[in-house]
Amino acid sequence: MVLSRSLSLIALFLVAASPSACALDEPVCTNRQETLTNSSNFRLVAISCETSAGAGSIAISVSEDGEPIQELHATYKSQAYFLEMDNTFDIDLDGSPDLSVNTGKGRDANGMHYWLYDASSNQYTDLGEAPHLTRAEDGGLFALVSSGGEMSSIRYNYLVSAGKLTTVNAIGFVPVNDGLFYIVEFATTDSGDLKPGSERMEVGERTAMDCMDGTAPCPSPARSSE
Repeated sequence: MVLSRSLSLIALFLVAASPSACALDEPVCTNRQETLTNSSNFRLVAISCETSAGAGSIAISVSEDGEPIQELHATYKSQAYFLEMDNTFDIDLDGSPDLSVNTGKGRDANGMHYWLYDASSNQYTDLGEAPHLTRAEDGGLFALVSSGGEMSSIRYNYLVSAGKLTTVNAIGFVPVNDGLFYIVEFATTDSGDLKPGSERMEVGERTAMDCMDGTAPCPSPARSSE
C-alpha cells in the first residue's frame, strides 16, 4: 500500500490510555489519543505519557488493516502539554505526506519531532527534532525563533542531510528604528556551530518581514559587500 498525499486528519478522540502505552515504568498517561487514517485503513495513534513534572514520552503506533507495522517514539517537555500530530506536511516534496508531533521544547515551546515517510517501504524514518518548520516560497525549509539580546528573532534554514534534519545557516534580525532592521548572517564555525557574522545589512521593515515569513528571498550582507 502506498500512502497517498490525500491522507488527512479524520478524528481526534479523548480516550483513556493504559499506562503501558508508552512502554515506561509506571508513567502517568494522559487521556488523549489522536488517530489519523485514510480510505486504505492506514492508521496512526499517538499517546502521550507524563513521566515527570512537565515532561514525558510520546508513542505512535502505525498499523494497516489492524496489523501493527511500526512504533515511533519521541519525548516532550511542557507544563501544559497537549498532543498534536500532523501528517499534512511534505518535508521532502516527494508527494507523500510526512509525520510530525509537537514536543513543547525550545525557546518558543514550538518544538516538533519529525519522521519522513517512504512509500516504497511503507515505513517512517526518524528525522529528529526541530522548531516548527515552514515551507518558504522558494521551496526551502525554515523556522523562525525568537531571540534575546539585540536580535528580535532568528531564521534557521534546514535541509534533510544523512537522514536527519540539519541546520544549514541562519539569519538574525536586529530592530533599529523607524521600521528599519539590520540583517545578520550566521557563519558556521569549525565545530559546526552557528555564530553571528560581523557584516550587517540595513533593510526596510517589509524586506525583513518577507524574509521572516519566507515570502521572498532573504538579502545577504555578505553578497551585498562583494
